[in-house]
Amino acid sequence: LLHVVSLLWIPVLLVRGATYGVFNGMTPMMGANEVGWSEVQITGVVGTSQLVTGLIGMTLGGWLGDRFGAKRSTIAMFAAFLAMGAVLWAIPEHWSSPATFVGFVYAWGTINILLTVVSLPISMRLCDPRVAATQFTLYMALNNLGISLGAWTLGLGEELGGMRSLFALVFGLHVVGLAVMVLVRFPRRSEVEDQVAAQLAEDHGPEPPLN
Repeated sequence: LLHVVSLLWIPVLLVRGATYGVFNGMTPMMGANEVGWSEVQITGVVGTSQLVTGLIGMTLGGWLGDRFGAKRSTIAMFAAFLAMGAVLWAIPEHWSSPATFVGFVYAWGTINILLTVVSLPISMRLCDPRVAATQFTLYMALNNLGISLGAWTLGLGEELGGMRSLFALVFGLHVVGLAVMVLVRFPRRSEVEDQVAAQLAEDHGPEPPLN
């Protein structure tokens, strides 16, 4: 639980949670203040995006993890968040466009669900078999703490300079998350798998029948 590699996973969890907290709060702000939509219109777009991104997470998320591995896929999702944040930070004059708003909602929702799906195996691999349930619960609690911290930063938005500063803040968080993922060697297999493999009998199997 207190291994260095496990402790280095904490910033990634906090960044992942803070991203959701900030963007989830920014969505109605942008929809109402920039686009001028009503609560019903914003809710309709958000609800549809959650359905679509959920389906994407169940299908594409699993495929990405199997095809490229948890670490590479997590790095790719952080890179995608960086690209999205940089674009939105650079085009504040287009925030009032409904197309930009809808694109923002679907983009951050899709990347967020994919990041969650592809990074979960790393959390499970880091869990010590002796305290796996407790350790995984702590990881989820840290992610929720990140969500709370992200939502809290929305209150500082005006003091920091508005939504553009929030995009810059989240961009910086993603740089941290990406750096940790690139520099730290997280386990590719679970300790449970190694322990089970070590206990398996290594004798020869039954002789195949001869015709």
